[in-house]
Amino acid sequence: MVSEEDGDIIPVPESNINGPYVVAFDPLDGSSNIDVAVPVGSIWSIYKRKTDPKTNKQGSMEDALQSGESLIAAGYAMYGS
Repeated sequence: MVSEEDGDIIPVPESNINGPYVVAFDPLDGSSNIDVAVPVGSIWSIYKRKTDPKTNKQGSMEDALQSGESLIAAGYAMYGS
């Protein structure tokens, strides 16, 4: 997993690793506006890993830093208080 909030990849516990994908996610700026009922949200994207999950279970920066052309899926969710 990858988030702009964290400077490195976020490792998934080995007991939960079961797929060849990378998930990138980030909260949209504006969380300080929740008290005044301004919508906030999250964005996310899914990529196929470049490294082999059988030999590199935790993944690497190479897996996470891919161009938008490699996207499998992406989206956003808007929500409010």
